Amino acid sequence: MILETALFEPYDRVCILVFAIGRRASVSTKTITSNNLPKTDWPMSHAVKAGNWVFTAAMFPKDVAGAVIGKTPGRADVEMQTEQCLTNIDHALAEFGVSRANVTKTKTYLADVRSKPRVDAVVASGWKKPFPARSTIGSVMPVTDIALQMEATACASAAATEVRPAKPAGEER
Repeated sequence: MILETALFEPYDRVCILVFAIGRRASVSTKTITSNNLPKTDWPMSHAVKAGNWVFTAAMFPKDVAGAVIGKTPGRADVEMQTEQCLTNIDHALAEFGVSRANVTKTKTYLADVRSKPRVDAVVASGWKKPFPARSTIGSVMPVTDIALQMEATACASAAATEVRPAKPAGEER
């Protein structure tokens, strides 16, 4: 018995995750490494497109030359590093013709979770609504002087739309 993950695209343009048992489902995938992104010695792609979805790697706040942005003695500039991570995400998405408007989910890995409000302020000022679903995770950084990493998932065929929870009867929005 084979247990695999497959992506399917229903008519409403929403991609769902399905577990296929007993058969193989194929999804076309494309990977990129970009000259607009810092080079890496790690075995990874900057981004992968599988079906209608684009998944970026967790982006470091490095410029194309590989220099850490916002590196100050004893303290990383979280705001500058957040902006650089978002710029790197933009470059990765652009390789597939996708913009930040198509991002449905981001994950942020923080060396110090107390800096989350500062990251949130940069994301709020640099992102148009609807904001993507977001997760923030405390993490040890694999590179010195880096306060965070960010990754994104985007739907290549449609811009994200906001989903709000239903209000109980009688309440106004």
